[in-house]
Amino acid sequence: MNVFSMRKVVFLICLMMGVFGLSAQVNNLSKPGFYQISIDGNTLESIQNTKGKNASVVAMFGTPVSAHNDPDREFSNYDYNGFEIGFSSILPGATFQKPIISSFTITSSNWVLNIDGKPVKVGDAITVLGVVQTHILANGDHAVVYEYCQSCNNTLMLIYNPTTNKVTKISFFEIT
Repeated sequence: MNVFSMRKVVFLICLMMGVFGLSAQVNNLSKPGFYQISIDGNTLESIQNTKGKNASVVAMFGTPVSAHNDPDREFSNYDYNGFEIGFSSILPGATFQKPIISSFTITSSNWVLNIDGKPVKVGDAITVLGVVQTHILANGDHAVVYEYCQSCNNTLMLIYNPTTNKVTKISFFEIT
């Protein structure tokens, strides 16, 4: 084997290790299990079914501190104390008739997320989740990442302080 071929083999091995290493740092749930994740008892599936309509979101979470609903129904955003959620019909798979959750962020301990039967909120130790894979993001943040399939567009991240192991922020986003 010549040096050039050997370099190709080493490169491919390193590439495979990188790919498999990344996938090992994501916690996979089934698609139905992922959509059963809930915020204060409301599953992602039921939140999705509101289609971002003001009356439905208010019925689910109460009156927001602020709300912005685009007249063309391309997007809507709701801001509660420590919980923000947005819906969009611009994302892949969304239509004007069915906007989807584009993102949400929880920064307050007033909101309880339930993942696979395990309640967690900002300020809790990540150990409440049981044994989970952790990940260091490109920006240096430490996170527990959940998806329902490798390279899915829907990602849930629990950012935590590596010194205290306490959750500091919970984020969901639809990658476009």
